[in-house]
Amino acid sequence: MERHSLAVTDIVLGESLRWDVYDAHNILLMRKGYVVTNQRQLDSLLDRGLFVEANEYKKSQETDGPLADNHDENRSAVRLINQARAHMVQLMAELPDMDGQSGFVGRVQSIIKLIEEAIAVSQDVTLACILFGRKAEEYAIRHSIDAAIISIMLARSLGKNDSEAVTIACAGLTMNVSMLTLQDALQSRESGPTSEEIGLIRQHPEMSAELLQRVGVDDREWLSIVLHHHENVDGTGYPFGKVDSDIPENAKLLSLADRYTALLSPRAYRKAILPSEALGKLLIDPGKGVDATFAAHFIRTLGIYPPGAFVKLQSGEIAVVSHRGKVQGDGPIAHALIGPFGAPLPFPHKRETSNDRYEIRTAVHVNEADIPFNMFQIWGVEAAT
Repeated sequence: MERHSLAVTDIVLGESLRWDVYDAHNILLMRKGYVVTNQRQLDSLLDRGLFVEANEYKKSQETDGPLADNHDENRSAVRLINQARAHMVQLMAELPDMDGQSGFVGRVQSIIKLIEEAIAVSQDVTLACILFGRKAEEYAIRHSIDAAIISIMLARSLGKNDSEAVTIACAGLTMNVSMLTLQDALQSRESGPTSEEIGLIRQHPEMSAELLQRVGVDDREWLSIVLHHHENVDGTGYPFGKVDSDIPENAKLLSLADRYTALLSPRAYRKAILPSEALGKLLIDPGKGVDATFAAHFIRTLGIYPPGAFVKLQSGEIAVVSHRGKVQGDGPIAHALIGPFGAPLPFPHKRETSNDRYEIRTAVHVNEADIPFNMFQIWGVEAAT
């Protein structure tokens, strides 16, 4: 039979299954109507791999709700990313008590599937999720999700197959599992890390890899990416001090996504760095270095002004970038929110920045709470909460 792989979002605890469910060997596990009643049971099942007949799944999605397929007009990338964050929060809360039989791998893969579904709904909205509503005290989980988003998109741009892209994203989601609490503490603290904390930071790739092995991760590539994502081409990175040719390519890819999203995040002692500034810092850092091919694909994937970035136009208006250019060289599409004299506009005005009148003059810092704006106004149902 043609099969469809189920994700964590397809099964609701306490509700009847809508299909017969099989394992990876086509052995029937649960009949239609069966009720999964607890999270541990669900985790164990997901770790084995759950499949249904593709036609039955398609029929249920067409009749039962908004998550029908990648083109369903009611699907929301924002909701999917919020679900991914919520599942990640729960997974990390349970991590200290987990072992190799706890379904960790399946749950990580299910979170990645939510991110992939969000990208399928709208790449632009998914990228915009990285820039909106960022708070210093909520850094660690958001950062791992953001790094996974960019890792998947960059891997696909580079022509990597789906399996490899997912592995890189799984590494991005879990690269810092040994220091999430410390990350949040440092993000909201005005002083820098202590010498002891610096030691923990430099050890965290190895500690995270060890923790991942303990909870059941045996994918060598996944573990290798986690181990090497802080190595620098000039040998100044950690934990091994490897140089360019000795650093795995996929670790370099994740490192790029990791550093970019970290720069975008606000600290207690500073504002978030503008996306264009973050990109500049990445490309001119000689020690960490960015492969020319990676750099080209990174700019092609995100743009200098990615969706969600606030910009000032030649017209004097303040706008939010909503969509990247459709073809290479096209300026992005933006929606003006503040008029040239500083007054809020009654509704967003679409602006083609390829038009000289609306060309982007500069990126700007804007507190979205101070302007008449929400994501739904710009992107519609794909950004509904």
